[in-house]
Amino acid sequence: MMTIYKPQRIFTNAHINTVYHSQVLNVSDLIYARKRFELEDGDFLDLDWSCVGGKSIAVILHGLESSAGRPYMKGMAKALNDSGIDALCVNFRGCGGQPNRLLRFYHSGDTGDVRQIISHVSEKMDYENIFMVGFSLGANVLLKFLGEEGTNALGGYGIAKAAAVSVPCDLASASRALDSQKNIVYRKRFLKKLGNTLERKKETHPGEIDLSGFEKIRTLKEYDDIYTSVLHGFSDSDDYYKKASSKPYLQEIRVPALIINALDDPFLGKECYPDENAKSESDYIEWTVTKFGGHVGFSRTGNGPFWHEERICGHFTDSLGI
Repeated sequence: MMTIYKPQRIFTNAHINTVYHSQVLNVSDLIYARKRFELEDGDFLDLDWSCVGGKSIAVILHGLESSAGRPYMKGMAKALNDSGIDALCVNFRGCGGQPNRLLRFYHSGDTGDVRQIISHVSEKMDYENIFMVGFSLGANVLLKFLGEEGTNALGGYGIAKAAAVSVPCDLASASRALDSQKNIVYRKRFLKKLGNTLERKKETHPGEIDLSGFEKIRTLKEYDDIYTSVLHGFSDSDDYYKKASSKPYLQEIRVPALIINALDDPFLGKECYPDENAKSESDYIEWTVTKFGGHVGFSRTGNGPFWHEERICGHFTDSLGI
């Protein structure tokens, strides 16, 4: 459904909206407590916690080559804290400032690590409600996880509600969008960061990664063909996009899930929005499609929460009777 987000005029420009929230905004009044989480395969995740003694907790997942330290992650954590909800911000493998131990790292459809975190929170911690929030790549991971789990997401793990922002639920479509000429600046930045990640990985795993010819890569699809698919068990990028996309899993979701995508998002193709006649999608999903917003943008000037933060906090606290 179309929902009204009325930004100031400057933020009707999708690129300004996108860059402001990810690169310009500074959230200085939030301090994390970091804890290392050991994974079953011998690797680890660094988890950043911001707790206010809440009876509920939200697990928050970041985007591609990002981290819990990005402004949009800290802004979401602060908004949740202000609503009385503790926040657990996940750094995917290798994104917490130190290289992860194994050759592999993370990808858009990797739900195994999230499953281990949610199991730990559900079994070892005493929270009345568990919420989940995902941004971009993390939003795709979140929705795929919920679809894989079906009724077990609530009945087994106790996940009460979820929210996904700027979700590339059709990865092939999102890849085509990012590889278009209009997104060359974003694409170059992503490829540079991914290249730096591989350079660090090469240092810890000498002889296992071949970076010869990396400088010739011009698209994310090429990168996914050569590296993402090989490192994570896919035959090629098309196989990766097909198996890792969350859209086929939406019909299996059984937890109230809010999806927020902006029509002017430069990173999303048309397949990343609801089909007009999508009868197969879950009744538990609430699509919120805005005219403006950019990619993980939805910006406002001033000190108040961003539009999507208010929307998500309201989605969660409604179930708490707050």
